Amino acid sequence: MGIVELRLPMVSIPGRTRQCILASFPVTMGPICREGYKLVLTHGAKSVEVVAFRTNLMFLHESGRPGTDFTTTSRVGYLPGVIVPAGEKVTLELENTTDEAVQVEGKIVGLAIEESSSAVEATGSLDVSLVYQHPGGGAIWVGAMPPEGPLVGTFATHLVLCARDNQHPASSFPGATVLHCVLDDFSSTPLSDEQVALAFMTARAVSEIVQRPRTLVLVTCVQGQNRSALVAALAMRMLHLKDLTYDPVDLIRAARSPVCLSNTGFRMLIDGRDERARYHLVQDGPSSAFGEIES
Repeated sequence: MGIVELRLPMVSIPGRTRQCILASFPVTMGPICREGYKLVLTHGAKSVEVVAFRTNLMFLHESGRPGTDFTTTSRVGYLPGVIVPAGEKVTLELENTTDEAVQVEGKIVGLAIEESSSAVEATGSLDVSLVYQHPGGGAIWVGAMPPEGPLVGTFATHLVLCARDNQHPASSFPGATVLHCVLDDFSSTPLSDEQVALAFMTARAVSEIVQRPRTLVLVTCVQGQNRSALVAALAMRMLHLKDLTYDPVDLIRAARSPVCLSNTGFRMLIDGRDERARYHLVQDGPSSAFGEIES
């Protein structure tokens, strides 16, 4: 289980023409999120459009109209699709809409899954969104409360339960390591010191787990919007402590939903306006992700 990148060979596309890139999936792969497979293209043209994405078995994406438009040197888009068996050949058809020839290369990112009915079901039955991919490591996903049973274990290596009213025992999710982080979500009442400490402890554990290859951490609450997003955002913050411009809130909202982290108190913990965050994110020196801290 985990994230797999299918590297696309470089092709040269003359101006005003279409060109196909051929590759084959190394393992059985499914869409990485509800939007589909992630497609990353690098090129030097003003506009490259995806015309079709297909396999020998089925058309995953095809349109006579302009497809996904990549108008910068490097850009990420998504291709709708279904699960593709290991070894299946795929064809990505691109169109160069400018007069200049261009060289294009890239990758398709998907979720490696077991060829079982439960794994296939997981990609479509869980309300989850990828919010963070660690270079060389694993991934953090945020989602709503998953159903009890083996489904989660076919998808994630670790499951974090953040909703107070959904703290099922680990035995309810065979195949996944379960972390319990009991939090409340009341806009008018801030988290207690004990809950803040627990949120940071859990986030630190998530930040350490996701640095290991082939790990997939699913952080959940009831709707996958506030408590789960808080823990995920804190973990992402810990992974980028020295980058003062890094904003996990915007990244999670873009990946999951604009309504994520509507709890102002949670955002204050993430951006350091809540002094308790400064205590938990102090580094070895007198500075932290929030700038200078008085000793």
